[in-house]
Amino acid sequence: MPTSEIVAALGAYFILILVLSVLLFVAWWKMFTKAGVAGWKSLIPIYNVYIAFKIAWKDQSAFWVWFIASLAYGTFRDHEDGVSGIITIIAGILALVWSMRLCIRQAKSYGKGTGTGVAAFFLPNILTLYYGFAPSCKYAGPQD
Repeated sequence: MPTSEIVAALGAYFILILVLSVLLFVAWWKMFTKAGVAGWKSLIPIYNVYIAFKIAWKDQSAFWVWFIASLAYGTFRDHEDGVSGIITIIAGILALVWSMRLCIRQAKSYGKGTGTGVAAFFLPNILTLYYGFAPSCKYAGPQD
């Protein structure tokens, strides 16, 4: 394959990724503004997840459970011995469960059902676009 074709393919791939990234940033921004939160908060890593938990959950301790579990998983995942291996497994499962719960609560806070929340867990980018751009998705507040 000639070099110019490789460069053209990589350029097209880069443009596609750039367009999709911008669309996702705009969708997150719109999701936050639908919830009455300043859109710029969606652009700050970790803080945007904190705000997403705040939008979907009344109790803010849920974010800290997810954050500590994710941090513990990231810290211990390379260790396979004894206690650190057990911590990795428990922290990974806990972070995964809390992420699933966030997706379900987020779906409900935007007026959708549990099925939409499960879909959001497996297809997060598609559902982010849906929550952000679909007129039928209106923020209703945390649903318990």
